[in-house]
Amino acid sequence: ITSTMIGSLEPAIDLVLPISGGGGLGDIGMRSVQGGVKEAVILRVMGPVFSGEPSGSGLDAKTRIFTLMTELKGNTRVEIAHITQLKAWDTVVVKNLDNGGVSCGYVAENGTFRISLESDIGDRIELDFYDGPQLVGGNCLLKEKADKALLQTVNQFQTEAKFMGKTYAAGSPLLSLMEGFGEKRATPGFRRFLGIGQLVLDGGDPASYAKHLSLDPLHYPNMNDTTSTHAIIITTMGDMNVPANAGLNVARAAGLIDYTTPVPEYGGRTMNQVIVDGGGAEAVHTISRFKDKDGNPVHLDLENFSQDRDIHSFKGIPRLDPPIHSKIIKPDPIGGISGAIFPYPVPEGQHGFNFPGGDQDLFIAKCRSACTEGDQSCQSKCGESYRGWFDIGFFMFGMLAEYMSAQGKVMPEYKQCYSTNDCPGFLPPPEE
Repeated sequence: ITSTMIGSLEPAIDLVLPISGGGGLGDIGMRSVQGGVKEAVILRVMGPVFSGEPSGSGLDAKTRIFTLMTELKGNTRVEIAHITQLKAWDTVVVKNLDNGGVSCGYVAENGTFRISLESDIGDRIELDFYDGPQLVGGNCLLKEKADKALLQTVNQFQTEAKFMGKTYAAGSPLLSLMEGFGEKRATPGFRRFLGIGQLVLDGGDPASYAKHLSLDPLHYPNMNDTTSTHAIIITTMGDMNVPANAGLNVARAAGLIDYTTPVPEYGGRTMNQVIVDGGGAEAVHTISRFKDKDGNPVHLDLENFSQDRDIHSFKGIPRLDPPIHSKIIKPDPIGGISGAIFPYPVPEGQHGFNFPGGDQDLFIAKCRSACTEGDQSCQSKCGESYRGWFDIGFFMFGMLAEYMSAQGKVMPEYKQCYSTNDCPGFLPPPEE
C-alpha cells in the first residue's frame, strides 16, 4: 500500500513493485481476515455488542452477560452481570438511556443471545429480559402486556468490570465501555455505512492515486517535477489478509488491467473478466469453482509461472492457458513496462509468497517425513530430489530483480532458472 502511494506521488521514484498491497480501503476493512483489521473496522461498526451464554446447571444455572468490544488491536469481552438462566425464545431488549437507541432479539435454542447497540463511551445502558417472545412488529415494539412478563432488568454492573485501565465498581450504573455504530451484520444499514465510509477514505486511498503512476502523471509546477513510475502490481492468488480484490482495485485504477477490450485468446473476454472468472477477485477457494484432480477445492493458477513443476503439481492443479502475464505485462505510456501479476503460492491461497528456498524446504521436509527412521540414504536423496523443481520465492526474486535492474524498461522474462537460482550471470551468495 505504501509503495503504491509513494510511486504515485513522488517524482523521484522510478519503479515500484507493491507485493500484496491494495486499494479500496473499505473493501480491505470489510473482507480482511488479518488480525486487528476486523476488530478495528467490523467490530467498531457492529459494536458495542451485548451477549449472553448459559453457565452452570440446576440451582446454579445462570445466564452470564458480557459486552464485546475492540481493545487496541484485538477484542475483549467483559462480564457485566449474571441472571437466572434464560430459555430459548425469551426476549432481550437493550436500551441506550442517553441517545434513545433500542435494539432487541430472542434467545437462541442454545441459550445464547447477541445484540448490538449504537453507543458512545459512557452512555447509560439498560437490558430488559422478558419471558417468551414478546416482540410485535418492527422497531422493538413489545406486546401490549409484555410488562407482566418482565423477568429482570439490568442497569448496573453486577460484578467489578475492568477495561482499558478503568475500573467500574459492582453496583455502579451500567455504562457503554466503548463507542460503536451498532449496525447488524448482513443488513442494508451495515453495507450502506461501509459504502459511505469509503467516501471518507478516498482522500488517502491508494486507488485514488494509482493513475498517477503512468496513466495520468501528476505534475508539481513549483518544482517542475512530474511523476513517472513503472510498476508491477503483485497480488497473490487467494490472499485474504489484504484481500485480492483490493490488489485488483489498484491495478484497474492504474490502467494496468483493461476492462473494455475483448481478447480473442480468451473467447472475447476482457482481461478484467478473465481474472474475475478465474476467482482472482473472490480469493475464496472453498466456493469450489475450481478443483484439483481429487476433487478438492483450489484456486485456478492464472500465471502458471511454474509450468506445472511446483510442489503442488502432483495434485493436478488447474492452470490458465494462455497465462495472463502474457497479455497484461506490456509497454506503459511513459516508455517502460508495467502490469499486474497473480502468483500462485499455494492451492488454498496465501498472503504473499514464500521467501527464496521456502518451497524447497517444504518439499524436502515432506519427502523426509516418508523416510524410515534412521534411513540416512533416503534422507540424503530427499535433499537432492528437489533440484530442477520450481521455487516461487527464488523465481519471484530473480524475475523482479532483473526487471528492477533494467529500471522497468525491459519486458520481464519468465525463465525457469530463476526458480533454481542458477541463471547465467547470477552472483553467488556472499560468504557467511
